[in-house]
Amino acid sequence: MNKELLEKEKNLIEHIKKYEKAAIAYSGGVDSTYLLFISRKALGDNLLAVTVSTRYMYKNEIEEAGLFAKEQGINSKILELPIPEDIVDNPHDRCYLCKKNIFNNLKNLCGDLEIKYIFDGTNYDDTKVYRPGLKALEELDIISPLKENGLTKEEIRQLSFYHKLKTYDKPSNPCILTRLAEGEKIEEAKLRRIEDGENFIKSLGYSDVRIRSIGDTARIEFPKDRIKDVFLNDKYILINARLKELGFLFVSTDLEGYKMGNMSREAAHE
Repeated sequence: MNKELLEKEKNLIEHIKKYEKAAIAYSGGVDSTYLLFISRKALGDNLLAVTVSTRYMYKNEIEEAGLFAKEQGINSKILELPIPEDIVDNPHDRCYLCKKNIFNNLKNLCGDLEIKYIFDGTNYDDTKVYRPGLKALEELDIISPLKENGLTKEEIRQLSFYHKLKTYDKPSNPCILTRLAEGEKIEEAKLRRIEDGENFIKSLGYSDVRIRSIGDTARIEFPKDRIKDVFLNDKYILINARLKELGFLFVSTDLEGYKMGNMSREAAHE
């Protein structure tokens, strides 16, 4: 392991120790898992992992997060939240509104538990791209130790591998709302068919996949280097049948492959 990177981690631990007691918004992803692991080293039992559960988050992600916290002996809670009324129509500022709602509720919970500080897993790379939710974190004084210590996504993956965390190569998996076109009403049936559809495709061996839901059309995004495999091995027949069974009328594949922010681009062209 790179000595400079280990020194960076050492500085991160010392940084976290200054807070003495904290809660972490723990999603089970690469960044928040590493942050939780390191924060346990820094704070010991003065740490609480809080996983938010809503209808637009993946059930298996919530389950995996709870399992890791249990394996590490870290106190944890599930914070059940409804879909906020102000995002039901999936507005342009949905991510900001959603983050603000989640962290306001998290702050209320921590206030009741006399926990002053709340961490989240924002990393340094997140400051270089469009992340509307970061504004909400700043407004609510949420602390982002990974970002503040200049840790990039790749460095977090390397350190996760070093510590033998299973999430070191886990693909990013934002909430289900990122699969819906801007302005498309959020409905339970839509959320579940996206989740079930993606889980089915992943069961065929495609771990990093997105189903973009645009009305009754499912536009599937695979990594560009996997698109060929879908058709050469006739997996598209199984995928098409399953998605139509789930309620989609049309199923297509985006030949450009997966690109972050594709649904934002879709809205811009409407």
